Amino acid sequence: MSSLTGILAQLLSAFSFGTSNVVWKIPLQTAQQLPIIILRTCLTTVLFGFTLLFSYFSWHFSLDMIALAFGLSAISFGGIYFFTKAMIYDKASTVVVVSSSSFIIGEFTSVFVLGDQIKGIHYISLIIFLISVLMVNSWNKRIQFSKGIKYALLSAFFWGTTLTLLSIPSKQMGFLETSFITEIAVLIMAMISSVFNNSFTSIKSAIKLELKWIVLLAMLSYVGLMTLYYSFSVTPAYIIVGISSITHLISVIISRILLKEQISLRVYGAAILSVIAVLIFIL
Repeated sequence: MSSLTGILAQLLSAFSFGTSNVVWKIPLQTAQQLPIIILRTCLTTVLFGFTLLFSYFSWHFSLDMIALAFGLSAISFGGIYFFTKAMIYDKASTVVVVSSSSFIIGEFTSVFVLGDQIKGIHYISLIIFLISVLMVNSWNKRIQFSKGIKYALLSAFFWGTTLTLLSIPSKQMGFLETSFITEIAVLIMAMISSVFNNSFTSIKSAIKLELKWIVLLAMLSYVGLMTLYYSFSVTPAYIIVGISSITHLISVIISRILLKEQISLRVYGAAILSVIAVLIFIL
């Protein structure tokens, strides 16, 4: 039963993140990147703080798990940083499909670090998924990745390596506690980066221009992160990582509806092929 609830929770997480991935594109068109990350993460941190304060769950904070969750989350900041950077340079539909290659990295992380066992057919699934990601790129005589695709691949690396490992504190400390620490770590990293990039003073401008979209981002991220870590706490990591890779298909659909993006057949084909890979993986 716990595995089933974890799968259902991850489906909700995929929908939340699939929508928020596209919503990022809107405020990034008029406001600076780091102020948006800071404002969004301030709101999610407050939401998780209140959830912990008024929750009926007993708290299970421990110093070693706090340190692990904080360290991994600080590194995972690279994921959100490069993802939003990619959004500035490329279409939302393209970025989300390429960044979904974190699925491949996450699966190898679960196998080689966490010791999860996957079957031979799962490796075929990973190869199909890799092909789907390569399909997004424009083919000439050689592969030439655009700046947006390069940033999206970097985000996939950071998310693929860290989010899978965050299943450890989620199981041992609790999903709410891990979510709260994750957002604190990301907020601190974003504020430090903002100081070095001289963009901290642009927060007021971001509030004035894009507050409603930032609030929506925070709400979607709150639901997505909480349900992701809950699913990690009750279901094997490799299953959750596999299901999470359908997030990009939701994003492609949302980008067509919300942003009116003209999506190429190549991107549609990549999205469909990757879903086939996921179905092979979880069956």
